[in-house]
Amino acid sequence: METTGCPADRRLVWVGALLLAACANHSSHPTTEPAAPAASPAARSAAPAVASEPPAPAVSIQDLEQLFGVSGSSSTSAGPPPDGAPSIEGYRRWMRKILEEPASYKVLTPVLLGVFVELPSDPVVGYLPLLEGQSRSKGTFYYRRKPCAERELERVRPWWNASTEVWVCRDDHRPELLADGDRTCDVMFPLPEGSRCGCGPNLMFCGTKELKSSLREATREELRLTLKHVIESGRPFGDLVTMNETVRSGLGDLFAARAEFFATGRFTPPDITRPPALRPRPYPLQGGLLSTPLFLFGDSQRSMVAGIWETFFCVPLRSQEVETQNILDKLHSESAFRETGLLGLASAEGCQNCHARLEHGQAFLAGWQSWLKGMHYIPEVAAATPTARLYLRDHRDLRGEQESNLGSLGKMITKQPEFGRCMVSKATNFVYEGDVVPYEVERQLIRRFEKGQRMRDLLEDAVIARVFGAKALREGDGDAADLAGSVER
Repeated sequence: METTGCPADRRLVWVGALLLAACANHSSHPTTEPAAPAASPAARSAAPAVASEPPAPAVSIQDLEQLFGVSGSSSTSAGPPPDGAPSIEGYRRWMRKILEEPASYKVLTPVLLGVFVELPSDPVVGYLPLLEGQSRSKGTFYYRRKPCAERELERVRPWWNASTEVWVCRDDHRPELLADGDRTCDVMFPLPEGSRCGCGPNLMFCGTKELKSSLREATREELRLTLKHVIESGRPFGDLVTMNETVRSGLGDLFAARAEFFATGRFTPPDITRPPALRPRPYPLQGGLLSTPLFLFGDSQRSMVAGIWETFFCVPLRSQEVETQNILDKLHSESAFRETGLLGLASAEGCQNCHARLEHGQAFLAGWQSWLKGMHYIPEVAAATPTARLYLRDHRDLRGEQESNLGSLGKMITKQPEFGRCMVSKATNFVYEGDVVPYEVERQLIRRFEKGQRMRDLLEDAVIARVFGAKALREGDGDAADLAGSVER
């Protein structure tokens, strides 16, 4: 079987460790374009000394409103400016109104964070499902496998709404239990019959079916609102993966409170009715969006690492001409792998290109349990892996070694030149709607973005370049009526 991508099928994560061994030892550096045929002497003599800049593509205000998903919005539909010749500054003011519209982030979030927005939606917050039963005198109660008698019901304040109390079967409550032997009480797969893993204090390992859909939407909203805050406020775009705080609702606070419980044993019930706001998060959450539920638990950890590389570096992990059987033979035949596990693939010929990035990249998630094992953080596991390495393009491209946590990874991401180029590429491809972006435009935008990493300015600049042409970027802001050409109103 020949693999065509790394990591393997996202939904087969339970065999992912084997299939991921098929990563190829190939360079992901871009190939050089073949040189164009030399022009004839006659053609060279006829060519102008300096090629004229192609005219800017015609784009209307209505086109841009539709592109950003704000068509018909009362705050943007007037266009820039209300009268007179169009100007760069007028377009900038209008763009800032667009970036204040919540609707635009339903479009921009998939554009900028698409790999994670499109992940499977089920394993966002994991716990053992509780079933509902009915008692004649006590009403609704919860149980895990079998209903119990009324005399066995206990009142509990659940972690998802600690201001209320619910009834639960005593044998499924088990408040003395923090975890089973493997600390995987909230495992996603069905537990074997006879398992003594209960719901624990505040039913921390359990939850209702209705809760899952609410939490799923809260985690997606956290991505959109935090992205909106960083762009609209003009903060460096790298803050998305370095700051401690995120913008989330009281319901979104539940994940942070639950993570703190597993890390410290303390549970501070949040007010789940609070509206969204920028708020700090408790230990062990750090690294901005990297430690939000979608980034931590959207899939297996190898898939998460591959997604981070593709999202923030535009460097997908690919395999070429490697057969899985060859890698499996290597795993079974070489004793070194029995000692090092899949980390041995990071230096194994034929595997090292992908696995140097995957295996060492996973070390930044040290302590966080995969959604296969249970969605929480174990400090003792994190302490066993003190440092992590960042290999960016292949096994030869080591960019540094830092503490093994997501805060360190976020800081390293923002310092790589690929980060800025990737963001410029995403923004320009979006604004130009797949058309070829002129080299001069791309060069200018990279230079501008690297100064402060402000995505707001980058999107504005890309729109200015598309409407007025690259010359507008070279000459700077101000009245550009002479550059406007036939801009449609």
